[in-house]
Amino acid sequence: MDKILFIDDEPSVLDGFRRQLRKDFDLVTAPGGEEGLKLVEKEGPFPVIVSDMHMPFMNGIQVLAKARELAPDTVRIMLTGMADLQTAMNAVNQGNIFRFLTKPCSIESLSMALQAGVAQYRLITAERELLEKTLKGSIQAMADILALTNPVAFSRALRLRHYAAQMAKTLNLPNVWQFEVAALLSQVGCVTLPSEVLEKAFAGEALTPQEKEMFDAHPQVGGQLIINIPRLNTIAHMITHQQKPLSGLQLPAAEDASFTAEIGAHILKVAVDFDLFLSRGMTPERAKGSMADRGGYPPVLMAALARVETPRLEKSSLVVKVGELRNGMILAEDVRARGGGLVVNKDQEVSDTLRQRLKNFVLQGNIPDEIRVFVYQRVVAAT
Repeated sequence: MDKILFIDDEPSVLDGFRRQLRKDFDLVTAPGGEEGLKLVEKEGPFPVIVSDMHMPFMNGIQVLAKARELAPDTVRIMLTGMADLQTAMNAVNQGNIFRFLTKPCSIESLSMALQAGVAQYRLITAERELLEKTLKGSIQAMADILALTNPVAFSRALRLRHYAAQMAKTLNLPNVWQFEVAALLSQVGCVTLPSEVLEKAFAGEALTPQEKEMFDAHPQVGGQLIINIPRLNTIAHMITHQQKPLSGLQLPAAEDASFTAEIGAHILKVAVDFDLFLSRGMTPERAKGSMADRGGYPPVLMAALARVETPRLEKSSLVVKVGELRNGMILAEDVRARGGGLVVNKDQEVSDTLRQRLKNFVLQGNIPDEIRVFVYQRVVAAT
């Protein structure tokens, strides 16, 4: 049975609901707003919450507004014996109320409202679950395409994801997943670039004017690809503006979508520059010092970068046949075709897609059947 939370300061009312609705619903009751909200946190989610309007300490509008923050998907119903237009308007506007019922309310009417609320909850959660699965699948598909078509860019994206996630966590930013996804997809626009140009750019080598124009366009290309995926508008902004000159940055008191997009782009810029210094052979500490000496980075981001740990692989390795590769293994060296072209960059983690790609190359006789890998991986603080 569906679990329904009733909040009312009158025990007799709660007892009546339990007796008359227990055959159709799993009722949980609370004698006040504070108690009800604690139940939302500890025993939720509830498909439906029904709250009385007039209660001591917290009225129904306050309770349902707070419940909305704690459990956005839960359907909220207001039950009151003193209905007036202003109360109804406040309840709808502040608590996003699904139904507004007046006492005395027949059990038949209440039961119908609860059934409608449960149906609405199922619809909301089903749509969200479908969207999340679609979103996750879209992100994974784009990452796999990047890994297959441009292993150099994908290898860099994995490193950027590591740096961006640590910086976002250090700054206590909400929705860290957004910064991780932005970093992982930040190099998607590189699918349009020749691998030789990428290798030069990522190694910090000088580019010709034509090559620089091509490379500088990749964030815009990537952003245009991402903008078409639902719920990724903010991430698309981060990717598009990852090379934008940095400006002063102050953390806001409350979560703000425009700020999230701005600081995400800034984090990507810092992560990209940090990775570029590392690719030139600098130690992490020297790279951070060089960036500090160069200046122009927001102090709050440099403080977060100072706490970033860089991934290090254990030195033990072994040689395995491509057919023996397992997910989680790390490539210990670049995999190149017999003609010298790069197939997969070193330090990539073996996945189903990568394993199939390597098998295809082996079947065509383009790469050796044996590859050196790291079996174990650990992340330690850089020194």
